[in-house]
Amino acid sequence: MIESSDRDRNKDVDTVEYFKGPNLILRVTDRCDLRCIHCFVDSGRSHVNELTTDEIKGIIDWAARNGSFRLGITGGEPTLRKDLVEIAGYARENGLWTMITTNGFSLTEDLCRKLKEIEINQVDVSIDNSTAEAHDHFRGCKGSFERATQAVKMLLSHNITTAVTAVASTRNFEDLPSLYQLARELKVPFFRADVFIALGRGQRDLALTAEQFRTVYEWMDKLHDPGIKAERIFGNFDFLFPDKYRPDIMEVACGHKGVPVCEAGITRCSITADGTVLPCSYFCTPEFYAGNIRENTLDEIWHKSEVLKEFRKPGTFEGACKTCEYNTVCRGGCRARAYYMGENGLDPYCWVAHNR
Repeated sequence: MIESSDRDRNKDVDTVEYFKGPNLILRVTDRCDLRCIHCFVDSGRSHVNELTTDEIKGIIDWAARNGSFRLGITGGEPTLRKDLVEIAGYARENGLWTMITTNGFSLTEDLCRKLKEIEINQVDVSIDNSTAEAHDHFRGCKGSFERATQAVKMLLSHNITTAVTAVASTRNFEDLPSLYQLARELKVPFFRADVFIALGRGQRDLALTAEQFRTVYEWMDKLHDPGIKAERIFGNFDFLFPDKYRPDIMEVACGHKGVPVCEAGITRCSITADGTVLPCSYFCTPEFYAGNIRENTLDEIWHKSEVLKEFRKPGTFEGACKTCEYNTVCRGGCRARAYYMGENGLDPYCWVAHNR
């Protein structure tokens, strides 16, 4: 049994060091009240055999026992689960920093009040465009923009830390500055952005070009409003900027040499609505199923899964990454982007390779 008070990393000569208690992304349902065109889960209806409340509490028990710090609750749309407050509250009682990601459509004043009572750490509201017409089209539902912005206002009125979160794609690339301005006007403390990956309902034409990706990365790096923090949630490439890169700090933060451009199977994992364990949320196709908590313990899956072991092998680079001078710190960029959208194992947004 791994001691609950210890957040040490596992060490093995054949693997990269990895957390004993990973940060968890828990997809509590596949049910959703919207039909977003970029959804990598292709959510809509509930999974026929979604995890019960007690099964989810068992996952939280394991995470707390093994020193996990962070729990992200996602979907589908997590607010459609009647036991959401019970789940999030249990996580908080067990010391996990807990965040919920929602489209805001079904959020109510009563739910906000209950989330405040359990001391939820943060709620991210997904807004992808600065105008109702564009957002509603993107989300597949008229009125979704109004509901999302009202959700932000409700959360803030209950003094809940709130973020506006966007997925950067070709549909909103030019609108991102206006969306950031909207977040400022809403007075949220965080503006967060991920980038689209072609999975689920998402079609390849939504994917940014390498040049657009770099533009977004560098634009967000220049956002310094003291009232709102801009966060990239699509990988850290600061090692390419010598004036900002601090390997000493990154090594402490990551637990191993290198920037965690890809944390899959090392510092994080994802669990689907039916209990399937994934290296990260984006590795959601069958070849990356590491196991299921209904068939094996989470401890067995996290430490012994052959799928997860592959993600911890050092130096298994291909193509341009194999001889790149940054491979020991970059570790190949986002491996999901490389697998689903790249060629020869290369992250399509690696501007080092594109500049050669």
